[in-house]
Amino acid sequence: SDVDLFRFTASTKIVIDVQPAPLGPMLDIFAEIIDASGAVLSTSNPPNSLAAAFSIEVTPGAYFLRVSGAGKGDPGTNG
Repeated sequence: SDVDLFRFTASTKIVIDVQPAPLGPMLDIFAEIIDASGAVLSTSNPPNSLAAAFSIEVTPGAYFLRVSGAGKGDPGTNG
C-alpha cells in the first residue's frame, strides 16, 4: 500500500530508470508517469525485471513519477 510520488518538470522527453536496492531487493517496481491533470501517460513493470524504465516524448510542463510495488511470483512458492 506504500506509494511514492515525485514531481518534476520536463521540456520534450522524459527518460527515467527506477532501480530496486542493489543488495537484497524486496520490491518489484510498478511505475507510472502522470501529467499535471492526473492522466497516466505511461506505465512500466517489465515481467522479467524488478526495475522500471521510461523514455517518452512530452510537451513542456509538470509531471509526476508514481512508484509502487507490483509483486512478483506466487507468494506461496517463489514470490
